[in-house]
Amino acid sequence: MPDEPAATLWKKYLILTQEMKKFLDRQDIDMTLSLMDQRVAIFDKLQALERDDFRDTDAGKALLAELQPVDLAVQSAARGWLNKSRRQNTAVRAYGRPDFSGFSGSGHIFNKKL
Repeated sequence: MPDEPAATLWKKYLILTQEMKKFLDRQDIDMTLSLMDQRVAIFDKLQALERDDFRDTDAGKALLAELQPVDLAVQSAARGWLNKSRRQNTAVRAYGRPDFSGFSGSGHIFNKKL
């Protein structure tokens, strides 16, 4: 649709945000990222509109009120996933990181009894 009304775009934005939350909860990051790309495209269309009077209507205010907690939940879940991924990545790198002498940190434990 070349010129979708703002109400339709905002509804799509809300649905995509809700779906992102569902897939983040399932740890399906690929689908979440795909939905995020779609949501960015919808947001770009919203910004390109000459007028967005929908936000000032009662229906628009209700939709935005419904969107806000879902959006915050998505941000929180995404932040949690990112922190978990960073911790896992750091742990993996700590075991496999070669030092400057060419030895890796894993498997080289000093044994005082020898």
